[in-house]
Amino acid sequence: MKRTIVLTLIGIIGLGMLASPLLAQYQEQPQPSLSSSFDAASSILRFIPIIIGWFLLMFALTLFLIGLRLDQTTKGGWTVALLPLWGSFLVVGLLMFIGSILRIGG
Repeated sequence: MKRTIVLTLIGIIGLGMLASPLLAQYQEQPQPSLSSSFDAASSILRFIPIIIGWFLLMFALTLFLIGLRLDQTTKGGWTVALLPLWGSFLVVGLLMFIGSILRIGG
């Protein structure tokens, strides 16, 4: 149990370390002029999938930890039973978070 939590935390820290240079690189690029409201809106809307992806990742982690806790208090099997739920949030969250940072997609 402790090993799983430690590995999960290492994964989250690693994801943060992966994302921070990408965000720093984005911030160093010259920003387009915000003369029109469309430019301002598009720069703000760009971060919405990143935020949604981050919340999906945290929700997946929460469901995983709930499953681990239920495994301890009951006869087990909750982590595997919740796998389709937290696994789908994990995959979609990763795709949205990393894809938005790398500007992959629409």
